[in-house]
Order: sequence, then C-alpha cells, then structure tokens
Amino acid sequence: MKVEPFYAYAKEGSADYIKTLQINKHWLGVRLFNEDIKNFILDATLAYEFGRENDDKISAYGFFLSLLKWILYDLSRSAL
Repeated sequence: MKVEPFYAYAKEGSADYIKTLQINKHWLGVRLFNEDIKNFILDATLAYEFGRENDDKISAYGFFLSLLKWILYDLSRSAL
C-alpha cells in the first residue's frame, strides 16, 4: 500500500479578478493507493480544506474512493 500525504496553500494572486480578494486556503490530506489486492486497484483520497475567503470561514472535508478490477489477457494463448 502506498501512502501519499499532501498539503497545498492558496492566497490571492495578481490577476485583476482575484487581487482584491482576501484568500487564505489550506488543503491537507492523504492518498492511499494499492494495485495488488487480488487483481483489484484501490485508490482513496481524504482531504480537509480550511482557512478564510474574505469574511467567510472555510472548514470542509472531501473523500474519493475508486475500486477497479484488472482484466487480464493471456496473449500467449490468443490467436494472431
């Protein structure tokens, strides 16, 4: 199982549409990935967003889960 922690930060930029905003956003999370579970692939991400945008406080969670099955072909037995 692979574990990939991550962190991201966003603040106001210099573009006209965003430079007048007050943005202070953070994302903290972890991704779990395993492609060796009896021909299944597991991919899961859990993230927490926090901070402020103008006068609004941000506190949110997000979760993603994908479970896929490998379809294996034995090319040595197929007719060419």
